[in-house]
Amino acid sequence: MKTIIIYSSITGNTKKLAHAIYNHKSTFDIMAVEDVNDLKAYDRIYLGYWVNRGTADEATLKLLKDITNKEIAAFGTSGQYSDSPVSLKYSNSVNDLILSDNVYLGGYICLGKIEESRTERRLKIAKGEKHYLTEEGYKRHLESRKHPDEEDIDRLLRWVDSIEEKYEISD
Repeated sequence: MKTIIIYSSITGNTKKLAHAIYNHKSTFDIMAVEDVNDLKAYDRIYLGYWVNRGTADEATLKLLKDITNKEIAAFGTSGQYSDSPVSLKYSNSVNDLILSDNVYLGGYICLGKIEESRTERRLKIAKGEKHYLTEEGYKRHLESRKHPDEEDIDRLLRWVDSIEEKYEISD
């Protein structure tokens, strides 16, 4: 079974996760989404994305439309806590995008660093308006600057190991 890690990253969060998987599983190949042109040689894909407006980023969405007959495990980063209902919703939205002729192996999502400029823009939004940054939201933005951290990466690698064990192909 030949496996590749494909990732899309705008701030480096998802790239960090992708490279953690690569360093953990040296037999896997790795490639940025923009460099993908042919996946025929691969059976399994670990697909890394960053959450954009509740789903995967555009480059990942475009790639997903072209992936067929593969096993796909999706991992991502967002500005939400990994155990939040919103993160589960994000993960499920990506699962729903995987074409029916593929096999979905599972998803992992964790908090990723939110750009400071985004926090500053959100702080200028008046209370009561859409995207107003509450005190709780502001704390999450500040906490996000520490992520993905070692604990996030440890959980990610345990997730990868569990997939590899569960879906191991016997000769």
